[in-house]
Amino acid sequence: MAGNSGNARDNRQRGNAAQLLEKYKNMARDAQLAGDRVQTEYYLQFADHYFRVLGESRARFDEQRRPRGE
Repeated sequence: MAGNSGNARDNRQRGNAAQLLEKYKNMARDAQLAGDRVQTEYYLQFADHYFRVLGESRARFDEQRRPRGE
């Protein structure tokens, strides 16, 4: 199969969690403006996932920065 056809699924995401959160929020907004409630919800679920990933990453980062013994 030559090239990357529109039907081929590439499961690898491009970007970090913050970038992907914004990407899916924007896609959800666009779907909502187009009146597609199902697609809006679909993208919001991805956005929610990356929102949670960011929260977990920030919590781990804060934990690592905390001085020992606190």
